[in-house]
Amino acid sequence: MIRLLPLFAFALVPIALWQRWIFTFIPNYHMQHLLFYVALPVLCWAWASGSWSPRRAWRRVLPLLPVAALVLAVQGVAAWNSALRFPVEGVPVWRAVAVSLLKLSMQLPFIAFFMELCHLLMEDSASRRNVVRGGVAGFVALCVLCALQGVYAYGIGFGLATPGGMDWYADILRGTAAGLESRWGQAVYDFYSKGSYTLTVRRINGVFEEASALAVMLGVFFVPLGLGLMGLGDAERRGAWRIGLAVAVVAAMLMVLALTSTGLVLALVAMGLLATVLFRSSRRLGVAVLCATVVCAAAIALAVPRMPKYSRILVERVSLVNVERLPRYVLGRELLRAAADHPIAGVGRGWSSLHVLERESYQAAAKKDRELSTWLMWGKLPILSALPELLAEYGFPVVLAAAFGLYWLWRRLRRLHALAPDSAALSFASAFCGPWLAMLLMASLGSFDIRNPLIALPFYCLLALARGAADDDATGMRGEGASA
Repeated sequence: MIRLLPLFAFALVPIALWQRWIFTFIPNYHMQHLLFYVALPVLCWAWASGSWSPRRAWRRVLPLLPVAALVLAVQGVAAWNSALRFPVEGVPVWRAVAVSLLKLSMQLPFIAFFMELCHLLMEDSASRRNVVRGGVAGFVALCVLCALQGVYAYGIGFGLATPGGMDWYADILRGTAAGLESRWGQAVYDFYSKGSYTLTVRRINGVFEEASALAVMLGVFFVPLGLGLMGLGDAERRGAWRIGLAVAVVAAMLMVLALTSTGLVLALVAMGLLATVLFRSSRRLGVAVLCATVVCAAAIALAVPRMPKYSRILVERVSLVNVERLPRYVLGRELLRAAADHPIAGVGRGWSSLHVLERESYQAAAKKDRELSTWLMWGKLPILSALPELLAEYGFPVVLAAAFGLYWLWRRLRRLHALAPDSAALSFASAFCGPWLAMLLMASLGSFDIRNPLIALPFYCLLALARGAADDDATGMRGEGASA
């Protein structure tokens, strides 16, 4: 009989990769994606089979409830202040605050759900192995799709082929995009007018909304995945080391090929992390990778002005003289100013747009930029700078507490690995966590949603391991890395 849990574990990352919204009319991020609807019956099956218990789950969730209550209380104060400043006609202040807190509270059951799901997966050694195997398989599939897109994007962009000569290939890209490509519901520019992101703007985007999102997910998820596999490598598990090295290097290459400023920055950070890891085992190899990174950075600086016309927007974005005009810079600056005005409680989740759009400095910048002016007309801002937005909406104390919690998680995993060096789960997790935090910090200056499965699931899995989900197998997992 096929074991359901390891099978689902293998499919976890591939399903998380497929982020096309399926229920856009539901105003909840988690319920718009396929992962929740696959994970729910799996958890129900685990409950029915006795491998998961609500009572044990409650004991794990209980210590986190005071933290959630404190965050809700602080957000209540922030929402009250914002509702007084931006009253809605015909809606009492208390009702506006209640709606704001209700929207935030709706996230808590899903956080608990995915935390328990990942705890369940981390308790089973076969499931742990399959999560990593599925991650590698998902990365291979993503690379294949990026290669298909790259043939057209770079073939046309660099004059190796003509659009007319590749009409048949364009039909293939439209077919894959229809089933795989995530798309924004509302955007200033139409990136999909020709049926595919690649056909419209001639860049690769994998399965994501656009090239920057691809670069962020490669950096935050797949680079740490590769370095985590390298952390498993020793004399008995050289296969895992080689696979991890390949994943990290290819992910960095794809970030560069995405032709985004976000990708270039994250690729350089990724190569720096890789050089650090290699330096521990071989100083000569580590120095070689570091030198190669410096050479690549110099080559990119020289090549960028010579890129084809369709990439000229990248030239503008990496040019320092144009930074102050970039929408991401403007939004980040105004969000930080809003955070400075409300440093303790923030402005409240969902209220940052109103605070930023009323600022004279934003309105002055909007007169010179189409995106900024369109967002002003809509009255709603997208997430272009995740960390400044978190600081503005939640305040400095909450964000600093979250940062301290992540630091504790990293230290906890390293300590557990030192106590149980034979545990492959802890070897992988301790090697994964540091690069994950570094890439997460760098990517937070750009755009991502912390609820995204590829952002949130690693945290839940690491937390489960830090809380002892793999204690039963601390010394008998030497073979996991080789088989992964």
